[in-house]
Amino acid sequence: MGGVNQYGGGGTSRRAFTVIELLVVISIIVVLLAILLPALHRAQEQARAVVCQSNLRQSGIFLTLYTAQNDEKFFQNLPVGSGIPGWYWPMWDYFAEEPEILLCPSAKVHRRLPDVDPDWGGGSRTAWEFARARASYGTNHWITAMGEDRRHHPWASWAWETPSIRGASQAPVFLECMFGGGSPLRFDGPPIDHDTHVMIKGECNTAHFCINRHKETVNGLFMDGAVRKVGLKELWTLKWHRQYDTAGPWTRAGGVEPADWPVWMRKFQDY
Repeated sequence: MGGVNQYGGGGTSRRAFTVIELLVVISIIVVLLAILLPALHRAQEQARAVVCQSNLRQSGIFLTLYTAQNDEKFFQNLPVGSGIPGWYWPMWDYFAEEPEILLCPSAKVHRRLPDVDPDWGGGSRTAWEFARARASYGTNHWITAMGEDRRHHPWASWAWETPSIRGASQAPVFLECMFGGGSPLRFDGPPIDHDTHVMIKGECNTAHFCINRHKETVNGLFMDGAVRKVGLKELWTLKWHRQYDTAGPWTRAGGVEPADWPVWMRKFQDY
């Protein structure tokens, strides 16, 4: 027979949680969060990478439109100090209505760095900024047309100038970058860490693209219109210009040793 409460009715008594039971519940919640949060973070990162690749595909469409209207030729490279941010001019008008296309979701904000021009470089999680333009991507400057400079430029035979080439799937056009672009050379070295502009040796052009933005990879648009992930060490095996040695000193074929890479890159996949 049930007990009688103070109001004369029947009922059962309620027992409060003990401290130990509360601690057990909290422990279970903590364990679940520890399991779910990394998965949520991975899902968010994958979503950002998908948007990033979509941006590059749209950039590829703009580039196709530009070359179709200009005798299948790329634009001419602009001199340093022109005040115009590299490949975004004369293509800037293509992006004027959708400037977000120029920003990877993982690197939208420009962070001013004390060791470089504060209005310039970006990093693995930051955009670069120059002449009031902000972007997360940069061009392979070797795609550009030489124009009148062809007769005088010592490296004129290296430039692609047109997208109609053999091996287009290995020739990069736009990639995620800490600057507006670069002109990679076979002896270029990697940066000393994932978020700096200081090289361990050689020139810095390839290192402009060597940023750990998407788990040991960056996204890139290639001459054939394809967009894909590029391993950071794979950057040295791409066909940057017509004379580029894809088996150079920073590739397995060229004899690079694990200890040659900066510490932050040594465990990355080799190419």
